[in-house]
Amino acid sequence: MRRSIPLLSLLLAGCPGLGQVAFDVDSPGQSTVRGSPAGGLLPTFPGFPAFGGMTFSQNQSFANNNTNKDHVSSCRVSKLTLKIVTPTTQALSFIQKIEFFIEAPNQQKIRIAEALTIPSGVESIDLTIDDQELAPYAKADSFSITTTGTASVPPQDTTIEADLTLHIVANVL
Repeated sequence: MRRSIPLLSLLLAGCPGLGQVAFDVDSPGQSTVRGSPAGGLLPTFPGFPAFGGMTFSQNQSFANNNTNKDHVSSCRVSKLTLKIVTPTTQALSFIQKIEFFIEAPNQQKIRIAEALTIPSGVESIDLTIDDQELAPYAKADSFSITTTGTASVPPQDTTIEADLTLHIVANVL
């Protein structure tokens, strides 16, 4: 029995996640695309103001899990959904392509998600997630999620929502 206790201790010490917590942080953002009955190509794809200057310094999810941004060991996008808010008759198909990027001071701007084609008639779509480690961005004093895209001008003003879920693994305080 004495031999099994040190062996068990070695196994437990090597377990990933010991002394860590895992949780999701949800961040919604909305943007309004100006419409026109004349249509045409959208000159620039609008950003999502809620995704600019983001910080986890005072995030309640971190406090609830007894950790803070400085203790993040892993951060990855687990889901990013784009959906129509108004008008409810509008589909996302006016967007031909959309890409989301993350950037922070002293970090490279990298793509985190994309939709290279959007099927006709859909009002909501889950984007394809790029498998990127985002811990350095989550630890930064601030970071931003930006977009680029190709779209046609919708026939009327259209509000779209992006629901971003980040999966965090952090050491407990």
